[in-house]
Amino acid sequence: MLGDTYEYPKKVQMVFSICFLFVAFLAILSFGLNPRTFFFANQVDWIKSQSGIRFGKNAMAYTNVINEKIRGDSSDSNTFSVEIALKLEEAREGGFKFIFVLHSGQDSNQLLMAQWRSWIILMNGNDYSHRRKTKRLAIDTAPLAAGPVFLTVTTNSHGTKLYFEGGLVKEEKDLTLDFPNSGEVRLVLGNSVYGKHSWQGDVYGLAFYQSTLADQAVKSHFLQWSKERDFSFAKTAKTFILFLFDEKAGHRVTDYSGARHSLYIPPIMAPLKNKFFVSPRQEDRFTSSSLMDILLNVLGFIPFGFLLSASLTQLGGNFGKHVGLITVGLCLIVSLIIEIIQAWLPLRTSSLSDLMLNVFGGWIGSISYLSRCGHLYDDLIRTVSRQLVAR
Repeated sequence: MLGDTYEYPKKVQMVFSICFLFVAFLAILSFGLNPRTFFFANQVDWIKSQSGIRFGKNAMAYTNVINEKIRGDSSDSNTFSVEIALKLEEAREGGFKFIFVLHSGQDSNQLLMAQWRSWIILMNGNDYSHRRKTKRLAIDTAPLAAGPVFLTVTTNSHGTKLYFEGGLVKEEKDLTLDFPNSGEVRLVLGNSVYGKHSWQGDVYGLAFYQSTLADQAVKSHFLQWSKERDFSFAKTAKTFILFLFDEKAGHRVTDYSGARHSLYIPPIMAPLKNKFFVSPRQEDRFTSSSLMDILLNVLGFIPFGFLLSASLTQLGGNFGKHVGLITVGLCLIVSLIIEIIQAWLPLRTSSLSDLMLNVFGGWIGSISYLSRCGHLYDDLIRTVSRQLVAR
């Protein structure tokens, strides 16, 4: 009888620990994966008052993979011009927000225009934090006029120029931008190919030209844009990408250049490319890690590691001999699964630092249980179990 009385509360105690562990596990999954972000609408809307599309908080539009050379007969990938009419998002904290990117399959071989706070940046490659001092063209738009803006970029072997409202505002004579003309080139608007760097704002027209536009042509294009508020003037020019955004509805934007590289607006937001286990150094290129994120990744796994060690100890047998090691290993597996899934979610980042912090939190939870805290927890659960049995 005494043995039965003892075993019954012990089983109840084990059930309590496993139930608590299951709750902690669900909390980790909910925080790490955020099921609400699995499937959600791509926040791209047509502007009704004029030609253009509006990018919301989480949005993107993209062309299919362009396997052939889209520059036509031109073999010089360093001679081209870009014109874009847009309304910038409000300047705020955060990493690079991609206005457009021509991605070749490798981050090191891409051409992008991005917004960082109030700055507009044009660059090749992936030196987002500018640690490697890669040449780029950057301009602070804060002193410039608010509202819709018309930007022109020209580049060739003599340098790169940036025009604002038809007038030259920045020139870098030692910078030549390169149009990625090899690999699986894809144009993406409003985001990166990873779907994690959304830009909010309006785009009213976009044109890529096969030549370097002269000053007079840039001014003339701006005057026509300011009068007509569309990019129809570019139809007669030698363009290899031209979007007027005049459809007003639907999921496709026509490429009027004749290259037939239509822009697709998917109804569901999803990344085009996945990146697994981004290193801390790479993370800093996009966003600055906050102390709150670090604390949450550690603190979130402490209860899980604590309860996991408690459950393994109460199961006994071979588990009880290597509780700490098994706990760390299981925390690693759980965190690994979460980080792999996060690579497929637009709002989540598969992070190597998160993986390490999660395991560290689980280890803290394990040693907490194996110390005096474990005895206090066992005494508490044992008392509750016996009271339930007595009833």
